[in-house]
Amino acid sequence: MSAHSPTTSTLHGYHVMLLDPGTLTSEDMMIKRDIISRHFEVYMNCLYWMPSLGFLHPPTIWRQIQDMSIHPAKAAAICSVTCFYANPGEVGRDFGQRCCNQVEAYLVRSIDRFSEESLMLTTLNTLFNLFLGSYARVWTCLGIGSRVMIGLQANWDSGIYQGRSWVQQESLRRLVWQNFYMDRLLAGGYDEYLANRNDTWKLRLPCAEQAYRDGVPVIADRLHDNPPLHLENVGLHAWQIRLCDLRHRIQVAAKRLTLPQVTILRPEPSEVMAEIRALQNEIGRFHMSLPPEYKLNDEVVEHIMGTEQRNGYIYLHSHIGVSHVDLYRFSLPGVHGTAPDLLQRLPREFVLSSQKQAVAHSISVATFCDVIRREYEKHPSLLPIRLTGDYSITHMCTQAIRVLVVALCHNLYHDLAGKTTSPPWRNINSRVVNEADIREMIDNLFKVMEPWSHISRITKQAYDANRVMVDHYYKTGKLNETPSAALVEATRLSMTCKHQ
Repeated sequence: MSAHSPTTSTLHGYHVMLLDPGTLTSEDMMIKRDIISRHFEVYMNCLYWMPSLGFLHPPTIWRQIQDMSIHPAKAAAICSVTCFYANPGEVGRDFGQRCCNQVEAYLVRSIDRFSEESLMLTTLNTLFNLFLGSYARVWTCLGIGSRVMIGLQANWDSGIYQGRSWVQQESLRRLVWQNFYMDRLLAGGYDEYLANRNDTWKLRLPCAEQAYRDGVPVIADRLHDNPPLHLENVGLHAWQIRLCDLRHRIQVAAKRLTLPQVTILRPEPSEVMAEIRALQNEIGRFHMSLPPEYKLNDEVVEHIMGTEQRNGYIYLHSHIGVSHVDLYRFSLPGVHGTAPDLLQRLPREFVLSSQKQAVAHSISVATFCDVIRREYEKHPSLLPIRLTGDYSITHMCTQAIRVLVVALCHNLYHDLAGKTTSPPWRNINSRVVNEADIREMIDNLFKVMEPWSHISRITKQAYDANRVMVDHYYKTGKLNETPSAALVEATRLSMTCKHQ
């Protein structure tokens, strides 16, 4: 069944969400149940498998929807974050905003107490504003959520977890980890922006999905357990959180390499190379340690594209690829703003090797995105617009496109075969590519981005800015080494959803 938000003529069905069910007619109740059911189905297909957004226990929520015992504010929050997918456009966004207003009104009335309910509603409200592009509200909601979480002492195995069922404990853990993820997403590679530091985090990772849904207690590792002892008990959410932490540390390192160097902070070339190699080794170990069901190969891709874990898998491998790009983009000429004195001090062979890594991994990202787009087209879609991946895919494509255009402009795509750490899948690491191949990869990345441009203002800005940049290069053969303000802003917005 396709999921659609009601049109203007059926807005009454929205407005009754927070009314006393006893005042509703039987027809109203049916409308309400249908609306919530449709939007939770979209949540399961589009959002549940994003980093730790699986804190809504599916059997419980479906049962609550069926018997209409679901809390009205929770129902409104679920509808708000899925409106962008269920019905892209003004009608859907208007509905989402009305639901968000109901959630915020409820939160104001319950502000006098710390509760898991308030944390859950604030977390979903943060996500709604992220999609909407209301940057100030995102930061405000995250700050409130972090304080509620600390007030509950839910970021470590404290007393709040005692006396709860296994499902309730795991739901709270996942909810807390979603705040950890969002905190690092918004930090953008700056440690000083973090509200939740690693040293305050003493919580076990999300467990395997089957154990969660069946209510079977298992022991999962903590984030920095080394070596991990219970890998068999963690699932896709836990692997995403591990990657989120690693990606943040890579972004922090990349920021140090791209900021102007001052004498007192100027790193020695040997220190720079050692840090990059250490992070590369860590990404490599992470990639190699993935369980068979999440490996990067054709068999897994073909299977997982037909399952509800599809978007979580796409998130995992697109972010692994772009983490490599982030690690090596300091070496590229032009658009990334690397401090010139750093490149001059680093050994030439190391800079050239790093350029090959950035280009090869961008080729890997482009290949992966094209493969999963084509494979997903074989399966039916719940949505009115067929979307490949999750809301961060626009940023992943942007990063790959910009590197590939730089590679075209500076002829950096030659002599890559066998000289990088890009995955051997589909012979990426041994392929000889030419200009036509690179252009085709760029065009394929736009095919992944274009549907997302209809979802939000921010994804449209990113798509349009990248299109302008690429079209300008195709027409003139020249790349503006200083990107336009629109492209810089769109790239930033596509990841952090900052919008004024």
